[in-house]
Amino acid sequence: ESEQLRHMNNYMNDLRRRYHEEQLWQDKWRIYSTFGTWGLIVLNSIVFFISQYLWRLRESQRMKDVQGLLRQSLMANEGTLRAVQEQSQNRIKNDSQGESMSE
Repeated sequence: ESEQLRHMNNYMNDLRRRYHEEQLWQDKWRIYSTFGTWGLIVLNSIVFFISQYLWRLRESQRMKDVQGLLRQSLMANEGTLRAVQEQSQNRIKNDSQGESMSE
């Protein structure tokens, strides 16, 4: 009977030790999981902010390129624009002279 009691105590001690080891193992992996999740959140945020920064740089470069093309286009068509302005001013003068003569 004492032998049986000793075996039962050994068995219970083994179960407690195993349970304790599994609890430690679960706690360790829970901590790893928490840090892993926070690490992924930080990594995702860094990637997001870098992509936003690069997108902003690209858009500002595109705007500069468009402004340069507009300036080139205006410079190339400056003579045409002046001729159109002169024609419209001449029409306004002619119209105002025509109205003053008809009065």
